[in-house]
Amino acid sequence: MSDLTVVRRRLAHVQAIIETANEHIDSPGDEYALTRALGLIEQTFADLDDIAAEDAEGSDS
Repeated sequence: MSDLTVVRRRLAHVQAIIETANEHIDSPGDEYALTRALGLIEQTFADLDDIAAEDAEGSDS
């Protein structure tokens, strides 16, 4: 299983690719799709924070 830090780095890389692609498109549909993808990535970062917090709580017990 991957470490959460590795997963965060991969997501950050994908986020940077999407942001770059978003700067070079003309289509409103493509822009909408990329914006939604960025939203999903941001939610995934929040989920990873929750997982890390739960793991920390579990190790404190």
